[in-house]
Amino acid sequence: MSRLPSALGSVSTAAEPSADHAWTLHVGLGQLRAPNGLTRKLSNNERTLLYCLAQQQGEVISAEVLSAQLQIPQEEYDKHRIEVIISRLRRNIEQTVGLSLPLFAKRGTGYCVKDMVLVD
Repeated sequence: MSRLPSALGSVSTAAEPSADHAWTLHVGLGQLRAPNGLTRKLSNNERTLLYCLAQQQGEVISAEVLSAQLQIPQEEYDKHRIEVIISRLRRNIEQTVGLSLPLFAKRGTGYCVKDMVLVD
């Protein structure tokens, strides 16, 4: 948890999607709430990854940047490692809450999320 707010800045509330149709990342609780009201507890890596992506709402962030936010040493960087975390996260969220996480891959570029609200 120590790497979230200090490493990425404070939680922003500007230009947030409508709370009724948005996913809500409760940073302090490490919990993700789906638009249907169901929640799932996140691992530290999942929380850090979603926090980083939600801070840049809709903008593509490279796997290398995400790896750095997860504090993976540069000499151990492997794009596949991020792909595995994201794949498992998507699958587990869909199984838990019954909805697809709005986390998108831009081939050869990186990842982005849409419709996600951050809460301390």
